[in-house]
Amino acid sequence: MISAPSIRKQRREAERAARRAARGGRRAPIVTALLLLVAAGVLIGSILAVRAWLVDPLARGRDALAAGNYRSARVDLMNAVTAQPNDVGLRLELAHAYNGLRRGVEAERQLQRAAELGAAPAILATDLAQALLLQGRAQDALNTLAGGYLRRDAARALRIGAEAKYRLGAYTAAQADFAESLRLAPDNVESWVAFARFRLAEQDVLGADDAATQAWRRAPRSASALAIKAEIVRTREGPVAAIPWYEAAAAADPDNVPVMLEWAASLGDAGHYRDMLKPLRRATELEPGNGRALFLMGTVAARAGDWPLARTLLGRIGGADADLPAVLQAKAAVELALDTPSAAERHAARLVELQPDNGVGRRLLALAQVRGDNPRGAMLTLDPVTIRTDADSWSLLLLSNSFSGLEWQADARQPLDRASRLQRGDPPPLPAANDAGDSLDPAVAIPTIRARLARADGPGALSLASRLADANPGVAQARLLVGDAAMMVGDSRRAVAEFRRASQLRYDEPVMLRLVHALVSAGDREGAGEAIRQFQMRWPENVAAMRTAAAFAAEQGDWTRSAAQLRAALARTGSNDALLLAQLARCELELGDPASALSYARRAYRLLPGNATISGVYGIAMSRSAGASQDAQDLLAKAASLAPDDALLQSWREEVLRVGS
Repeated sequence: MISAPSIRKQRREAERAARRAARGGRRAPIVTALLLLVAAGVLIGSILAVRAWLVDPLARGRDALAAGNYRSARVDLMNAVTAQPNDVGLRLELAHAYNGLRRGVEAERQLQRAAELGAAPAILATDLAQALLLQGRAQDALNTLAGGYLRRDAARALRIGAEAKYRLGAYTAAQADFAESLRLAPDNVESWVAFARFRLAEQDVLGADDAATQAWRRAPRSASALAIKAEIVRTREGPVAAIPWYEAAAAADPDNVPVMLEWAASLGDAGHYRDMLKPLRRATELEPGNGRALFLMGTVAARAGDWPLARTLLGRIGGADADLPAVLQAKAAVELALDTPSAAERHAARLVELQPDNGVGRRLLALAQVRGDNPRGAMLTLDPVTIRTDADSWSLLLLSNSFSGLEWQADARQPLDRASRLQRGDPPPLPAANDAGDSLDPAVAIPTIRARLARADGPGALSLASRLADANPGVAQARLLVGDAAMMVGDSRRAVAEFRRASQLRYDEPVMLRLVHALVSAGDREGAGEAIRQFQMRWPENVAAMRTAAAFAAEQGDWTRSAAQLRAALARTGSNDALLLAQLARCELELGDPASALSYARRAYRLLPGNATISGVYGIAMSRSAGASQDAQDLLAKAASLAPDDALLQSWREEVLRVGS
């Protein structure tokens, strides 16, 4: 007797046979592809199994160690140490792998065990010094090296000593040790990489780039050489140019978590948020609890508006990483988006405790306090920001709302009036610095130049800054000081030349803004527009560049491009920027869409009803979308009274009056 399941099975087999016959005996393409994939997996698995059986794990670990693949080396060497726990040489190799992974505590533990097994201090000295340095114990590292090390380790010991001395502030001694290390081992890639990082820390971009190129030429497939080259390219040219270098570094060492994270961060800065997931997934596979990987994934989730996921990811960050300012700031912003002000206040308060001068942190804390019905706390939080002459309009508006929450209406008017002007004053002067003469020591010369600029001694500042820049040709900051001094004495053409030279070393936002300002002052608006375009190619996510580009496009009558730039900026800053909303409203008016203009203008007016431009654009948008109502006429009258010399506002008022009559 045949059971029902057996009958159904026979029927399915018959149907499959009939379908194969109808296709001429061929399987469906997707089934064929899956079968091929399975077969390939079996074949690859078999090959790997045979290779693992044929290759000695210890030999494989040593090969990985020599190739700089420290993660794979650690696994094989740990197995070898487990099998031979009293082998001093294996302990040393495993410590070297841990140092390569920047895990100094584990490296020190292996070296201590090697010492207990009888290893001589000189044999351990270089690896132990590196392990101590990785733990932030620079002086202990130097003390260890002072006890003596093997001659064959001299170049590496000098390099580690140089890094330790630099951390302790001994710049000259560090530079001398780097030079001697490279003299002893001119082809040592890691020494060139370390020297490149040293030069980059000193802001000598040219020197850093030259050292990184030396490392890369000696080992074109070295992950560390490619990674430092990527970092310097990013500093000089922005994230877009750095991405191919990070890709190459990741291909050279697929297990290198720091490279994966830098690659992901550069993709994010270039606006390639979806592409960030590939390196981030790999990093979290290798180190599931990596704080920076979780932070970057949390920011991607927040950028996509998935606030619960962002909260979950950021909440998984543990240890010291959970107390980092960037993490606390992100957590506070996410909690505000989720409308949980008490949690946001907790994170923001800790951020302000760590960084009392962090303006973003104070604004987040004050906003959380306002939403938590604590206007007095918000008022105290904002006080250090709003007493400054260059206080931002959002902080002033928040302070005004805090006064209103306490029913202190008279006090609320003054910050509201300041916010309504939408013009930030000059920043307060830097703490007074003494003029230390004509020393070219950067630590002395830079404060002296700034002191001369602060007291309007343009010629004195220009003279010293010029000599400092000539003595440090690879330092962009020196060129910026020359440009600033040239602007003070009215030589905008000299300033343009200096800012251009600075942009060739490091084209970041401060350099771009100075260059654009100098070009406009020199009457070269076309050049200024090109400078913005070049910057946006390098830093496509920069909001300051978007706003500047929007202003230039509006001046040229290209309202479509101006609106596109402003929308991109609004998507990144949120909807609480009154000026940005008003500018978008003006663009929509010029593009013939008064209804959209009215929506933007209404939101701007709710934020800053006392601003002339916002009142005017709201009134004209209301008139063109719904007719010249009395409200529209009142808004334009108010705008004209606040800014009687503004020709555009006067023309809008006349238009509304004509339509109304």
